[in-house]
Amino acid sequence: MIGALRRTALWIGPAYALLFLTFLDGLDPGADPWIALTGTFALIAWVFAESGQTLGITTMAAVLLVVLVTRDGPTRKRRLLETAVMIVISLLLLYGGKLLNDHVVKPAIDVYRPNIVQLAELDLLGMDAESFYEMPEQVRSDHLDDIKTADGFGDIEMRPEVRDHWVKETAFSRPSGHSLASFTFATLYLSVAMASLTRRRRWPFIALVPWAVGVCYSRAILRVHWPTDIVLGALAGVVVGGTGFLLAQFLLDRLDPPASE
Repeated sequence: MIGALRRTALWIGPAYALLFLTFLDGLDPGADPWIALTGTFALIAWVFAESGQTLGITTMAAVLLVVLVTRDGPTRKRRLLETAVMIVISLLLLYGGKLLNDHVVKPAIDVYRPNIVQLAELDLLGMDAESFYEMPEQVRSDHLDDIKTADGFGDIEMRPEVRDHWVKETAFSRPSGHSLASFTFATLYLSVAMASLTRRRRWPFIALVPWAVGVCYSRAILRVHWPTDIVLGALAGVVVGGTGFLLAQFLLDRLDPPASE
């Protein structure tokens, strides 16, 4: 198990280090960005952001589980156990982590999203950021929906997809839930691959690493998270994903002990 985590760290470590580039002025949502919200890069960022939602992660998990359990060697019992354990662990970490982050951690830290701060400073929000976050989350989304325009928000122009993303994402900012989920998912599934698969079959799992980085960068490019939100969310994801892998291996060893030599 430790060997698998070490091999995973060789991929996850450099990927995590890349996230600190979001602190550069060009990617700081509080500064004038060099990536416009009206262009192709904004659309690509939106696609990455959407892939980090429930549907995208569920689809990828289903495909990767097929790759995992169809490898040569395991018995039918082991395949069924691996499928069941990975589904349970994934739901616990990803869905449970989202609930905990959205309803406990974020409200406790109480940081406003950069796009909301910007709208308030430009007098486009109709209130200050503090008043906005005193409203229930659904009311916040309804308010943004009421003040949006065909081209974005006031003088801030953006693609319709990005505008609607702003309307939908109105929870507190820190830590980034997308960053948490993407790095949890990548760390968990890559660790399992490193422990169970041959090098040839690991590549779909390794592809999760650049995907997770893309999801994290989308939060800065779309101006819905501060760089600190992204770095902290991803770090938490690495810890949670690694812990989930150890838990999964422990459960599998207890439910289906290795044959004694």
